[in-house]
Amino acid sequence: KRRVIIPFICIILIINIMETISSNRPKIVVIGSCNTDMVVKANRLPVPGETILGGTFYMNPGGKGANQAIAAARLGAEVTFISKIGYDLFGLQALEIYRSEKINTEFIFTDQKSPSGVALISVDSFGENSIIVAPGASRSLSTEDINKAEEKIKEADIILMQLEVPIDTVEYAATIANRYGKKVILNPAPASTLSNSFLNNVHTILPNRIEAEMLSGIKVMDVESAHRAAKAIGEKGIENVVITLGKDGAYVKEKDEHIDKEQLEPPSHISYARNINKKDKYDKKTGYDNCSSYSFKRYCMILLIIENQHNGRDAEQIKQMHSN
Repeated sequence: KRRVIIPFICIILIINIMETISSNRPKIVVIGSCNTDMVVKANRLPVPGETILGGTFYMNPGGKGANQAIAAARLGAEVTFISKIGYDLFGLQALEIYRSEKINTEFIFTDQKSPSGVALISVDSFGENSIIVAPGASRSLSTEDINKAEEKIKEADIILMQLEVPIDTVEYAATIANRYGKKVILNPAPASTLSNSFLNNVHTILPNRIEAEMLSGIKVMDVESAHRAAKAIGEKGIENVVITLGKDGAYVKEKDEHIDKEQLEPPSHISYARNINKKDKYDKKTGYDNCSSYSFKRYCMILLIIENQHNGRDAEQIKQMHSN
């Protein structure tokens, strides 16, 4: 489920930031992983040592970086994706998909020695999943690669990052972004120990419960502990903190404003499926423009972006879920 939510809460905050930056298309640089998701759907997940017969098999572009890049591009941003692929069929297919989404692929580098990343995903009938990721070429994205794209970082409004590429590379990119006064949004996954000097260059961070505990030292069990954890993380120099709480939604600290999950609940009569056209694009006339309140607008953006995500549920399941 976290694969669904995380890439998109980032975009909500981007929308809010961009309202104060420009009326033009925002320029977003995404630095992160790209891989191919190989998904098998079955009634249930196998236990260790068990073989079961599955149902549908399909492949999608994946990786936290790729997911964010595609979501931002579909919402109208001018996106440059900095990543690394192998010289193989999966990498070439991914490039074609990104280009079809009008993403600038100039700085997706090719590693001649490593294969493109892949994720093997099993999904049961309830949407629960089991995932193994072989990051491949994503793990060789280097500081030298970042240097080659420095001008794009300088031109950008916002930088999106995750930790599926080497942390040294991410820290280096954050330092460059901070040098040019750019806002950095970080998804700190997979969970890792991060230096205070790195976090001081981050404008917005989106940890889950475990990552929030690693960052704050506070175990997140409920809204009250999420509040304390968000406050502690914010004291490291981070302006916005969004702690994802699984089925309980998210806890948001935006500057000095704190918003819990109850404030993010949308009116029950809204059918989000009606806001998505056949290509899973965002319908501005029936969606975002009708989100009159700040919190409701944020929630609209979460759900609308979820519709665009490649994940364990197919498009029809998601639409039915949101239209019920």
